[in-house]
Amino acid sequence: SFEYDEESKQFLLPMAGSLFVYSPGKLPKELTTKAGGSRIDPKFSPDASLVSFICHNDLWIVDVLTNHETRLTITNPSNDPNTKVYSGVAEYIIQEEFDRFTGYWWSPTVVNKQYKILYVEIDETNVPIYNITQPLSLIH
Repeated sequence: SFEYDEESKQFLLPMAGSLFVYSPGKLPKELTTKAGGSRIDPKFSPDASLVSFICHNDLWIVDVLTNHETRLTITNPSNDPNTKVYSGVAEYIIQEEFDRFTGYWWSPTVVNKQYKILYVEIDETNVPIYNITQPLSLIH
């Protein structure tokens, strides 16, 4: 999917693990970041000068003009793919039962280039994992 900003007439396009900003009549600009890894749930800031995304279960932003990136959360400092702590990611039950696939939201107003983001932080460290190898055998 893509995001479109009506005011700036820009499209935000996630493709092949990268993020691109496209303005009609111009070549697409790749937002190169050092985050490394998949960048999911990308969104424009309210003034479309920044793009936010989730990478390695942490929330990041990147400036559209300069490609300067900032890691906003450090819930997964070692970028461990098996971490059970997430920032900005909708928890599984919310995705499945409530059809909500984001875990963060930009404040709609920007005052003096000050931005606000509300995000959910999930810690599943104490949630056990059960492997059910023969699910039908549980039914009597």
